[in-house]
Amino acid sequence: MSNIAKYFFKNFLCGMCLIVLAITSSANTQEQVMPQILASVEMVDKTYQQHGMAGLQQLSEQCYRDVGQAYFCLYIDVASNLLDEAMQNVIYKKYGTRPPPYAYFAPVVMFKRFDKVYDKNQVNYEQRTEHLASVRKVISGVLSRQLLFEK
Repeated sequence: MSNIAKYFFKNFLCGMCLIVLAITSSANTQEQVMPQILASVEMVDKTYQQHGMAGLQQLSEQCYRDVGQAYFCLYIDVASNLLDEAMQNVIYKKYGTRPPPYAYFAPVVMFKRFDKVYDKNQVNYEQRTEHLASVRKVISGVLSRQLLFEK
């Protein structure tokens, strides 16, 4: 295993521990959360490859419409935001200019959707902050591993 792979794997495991602690108050367990995160990252990756950021927006909108204010939709949004940030970084490194974030996945806009999820689940501000930081870390690790090890 390369040093890069070891680094991401270590961070992935640390993130999993954090997310379990952060979500416990919402009665979710690691067994419930990780499959949802892995499924959301897989959906985001496939949708982005086929339809770009506009497709990810449609995926998110459909999730909130069909599933409701669920954590799964939040995971889709976080993965989409992280993918958008990664693509902005690629463009910046290649051309020296950073494009603006895709508006639908800009943090301020996403947080309005997240508030509805957290309100529905009666999660207070401190728990939201901790949960979101943990979710971002785990999804970032999963997304990085997936992008690095894709064939």
